Amino acid sequence: MRLEARKYLFDIRSAADLLAEFLAGKTFADYQRVIAFRNILIHGYSDVDDGLVWDVVETNLPLLRHEVERLLNDE
Repeated sequence: MRLEARKYLFDIRSAADLLAEFLAGKTFADYQRVIAFRNILIHGYSDVDDGLVWDVVETNLPLLRHEVERLLNDE
């Protein structure tokens, strides 16, 4: 694996780990109260699909972390 690709994987792993740590023990209701208000206040994103975002966090983030770890360990 090229060094540049490996660096990207380390960055992805670091960001995914931080996100998982921040969200540990949080519920979808917690997410809606904090993030939805911020999006509307700061960006005007009143049409963000909160259910879709939470589903990505719950479903795809663990898979992403697993796959990145696998790629890093294959070297």
